Amino acid sequence: MSVRKWVYGGCAFATIAMFGSCINHAPDEVGAEGVTSTEGVTSTYSPQPTQTRTKYQDIWVGRVLSYPEIFSSPRLEIELEDGTTRVIEAAHTRRLYCRGTGELEAIGDRLRELTPIGSTITFVRGASTGWFGSDDDAGFIHLPENGRAATVEPFGDSVNEMLLREGRVDIADPTVNLSVMTGKALSAAQYERAPNESPNREYWSALVGAYTDAWDGRLNIQADCRHADDLAVVERDQRDAIDRIRKGPDGLYGTEDDDHNFYEFDIDGNLSIKVPEYSSDSGGSGSSGGGWGSGGGGFCRSRWC
Repeated sequence: MSVRKWVYGGCAFATIAMFGSCINHAPDEVGAEGVTSTEGVTSTYSPQPTQTRTKYQDIWVGRVLSYPEIFSSPRLEIELEDGTTRVIEAAHTRRLYCRGTGELEAIGDRLRELTPIGSTITFVRGASTGWFGSDDDAGFIHLPENGRAATVEPFGDSVNEMLLREGRVDIADPTVNLSVMTGKALSAAQYERAPNESPNREYWSALVGAYTDAWDGRLNIQADCRHADDLAVVERDQRDAIDRIRKGPDGLYGTEDDDHNFYEFDIDGNLSIKVPEYSSDSGGSGSSGGGWGSGGGGFCRSRWC
């Protein structure tokens, strides 16, 4: 009997000790403030870098899938790291309208050179969506360092800036008019209504600088824009010159010293008095015509021509 008691007693003691060790383990993990202590504990849990879905993150890394039709701003379709696809636009850029044709094709060709199918890019999401309230994401496209894949760290100048500096796109949202016809100082034109939201405001100065370089250098499509602007400046200067002559020495219209001749500049910029054109049924009255060349009048005898 005594042997059997010792056996039963030993089993009972082992069971209680094992059960007690389970009970006493949990309180050892709780600190004084009721927070689980991590001292001496190795966790196998690896937290995700972010709990935000990829499409809502501020910076994307994507693989170029296709080139959607360009309506105004350069566009790319990319696949994000989580497998979703998005169409992105180059913020603050749009087509130039100076050439009249071929502008969109030129943008598309250059975009294909910079971002081949299958290549990776870094996309910094901007503060607004694409043009005309589309679902496109507007932002800043960065190419990776040569020979490397893109990362969440933007590298080098943005594609937006490259296209502006090459004179292939116009700056937009807001526009910047560098023509001397605007009558504004360059600094005022550059920063008028500049974007205030981040990250757009951090890119703005570089974009305006690139746009100015292309304008000053008459590069690509900007060469056509500068040519049109040059013609507009010449026409304005010619109108001003004729106005000064017709106002007379006192510089005022409607006074006795007004010059009532009709002046015109030829294609070479030479100023001459428009000669009246007489027809067989005019009765020699062509000299009484008025207006800026209409009615065949080269000289107006009336004070109010």
